[in-house]
Amino acid sequence: MRRVGFLAIILLLLINVVPSFAQGGVSGQSNVADDTFVITCDTGEEIIGGVKFTFLNINPGFNYRVTAIGIDDFDPSLAVVTAPGEGRCNDDEVRAATSEVAVPGFGLLTATNRTAQVTVNTPRAGNVDVIVGGYQGATGQFAMVIEGLAINPRTELDGFLISVPSVVQDQEIGVYMVSRYTNLDSYMMLWTGEGLQQDPINFDTVTAILDCDDVAVGNCASVPAFPGGGVSIANGNTYVAGATDAGIIMTPNSNEKFLFAFGSSNEGSTGDYAIIVTGTVPGSLTETTTSTTTTNTGTTANCNNVISSVDASSQYDDTYGPENLLDNNPNTSWSSSTMEGEQYIIVLFDQPYSVDRILFNTHSASPGFEKDSIKDFELVVISQNNKLTTIFVGEAQLQQGYQEFTFPAVTTDRIGINILSNHGGTTYEAADLIVCGQ
Repeated sequence: MRRVGFLAIILLLLINVVPSFAQGGVSGQSNVADDTFVITCDTGEEIIGGVKFTFLNINPGFNYRVTAIGIDDFDPSLAVVTAPGEGRCNDDEVRAATSEVAVPGFGLLTATNRTAQVTVNTPRAGNVDVIVGGYQGATGQFAMVIEGLAINPRTELDGFLISVPSVVQDQEIGVYMVSRYTNLDSYMMLWTGEGLQQDPINFDTVTAILDCDDVAVGNCASVPAFPGGGVSIANGNTYVAGATDAGIIMTPNSNEKFLFAFGSSNEGSTGDYAIIVTGTVPGSLTETTTSTTTTNTGTTANCNNVISSVDASSQYDDTYGPENLLDNNPNTSWSSSTMEGEQYIIVLFDQPYSVDRILFNTHSASPGFEKDSIKDFELVVISQNNKLTTIFVGEAQLQQGYQEFTFPAVTTDRIGINILSNHGGTTYEAADLIVCGQ
């Protein structure tokens, strides 16, 4: 691998407070608590709860591709930060769809259009952060593939450092080394010790506790064999997973840091390889309360509308912009451009307000397109103590006029409406929205 010093990856808890994630560049990052790390993309969106990997001392001009595939319908988001304020974000990379990754214990995973991927050329020497999160702070499992690695010369040893947050300490972590061709006989070791808890690492007090030459035999007999198929990234490379590839599965059960090292068996071969990492995104800390929903026509009486601006994930064209949601006119509406991906509405207030109900005219303003009217949705708010709170998952009736949804009062300066379904149409459409607060 082309690097300076030792390659390391640190796994940390992420917490986020924004109800969506979109593709774009990285505009900044900030620590808001000891165990909290926030990555903000240039869209203004932030990674929602996940895991962070930090590569240390990477040489400039180092090319690599990182692909994150969700397991069991988990929708991953991905950011790579090559320097403070510089990097790439991605939620859905359609070019990575149909990629296949053979993962021991999980079988052959096929990437969908919700797969996240970032390709980066490092602009300068230094650290590189890789952050895997979940859409809307969801928790779930992922398989991440890191391409562009190599053992050359044959005595080279690469590795990464893992520290697991308490919320997923009891979840297994799988790490696998897959050669691109059959010339590399891969070899892995797992290290622990007080020296790993120090900065910089003190290798005099580090001890190897596990090693693996070939999966499913010898010291790693408990690691399932590769299910066949290897790794094939649709817009990347193909790696041949076989009997001579290595892997380690472990459950941390502590806050200690662990070091995974990668090399060749008996220092006897060279070649390109990829790393597969399986793990669990802890997600954001959320709380859900029960809503009271009235599907009769709502009234604007005694409602102080606190909305100052509105935005949306997409719009059909200039006629169907999100500003139509604020004009109190049932003959104009906002419409998404598609039903693919995550579609949402975000409304902002000019200051924090105590809000306890919304009036939502979810009916389409387009004759003949009534089935596009929003049906199922969830309301997400951000409280003053920075908790992402799902107030309810509501169901709107197919009817004209405002429908009222009430909930326990919460203080916030924004809310997000994540759209889950319509009444059988091809886009999502709604006419008007009012948020009542004081």
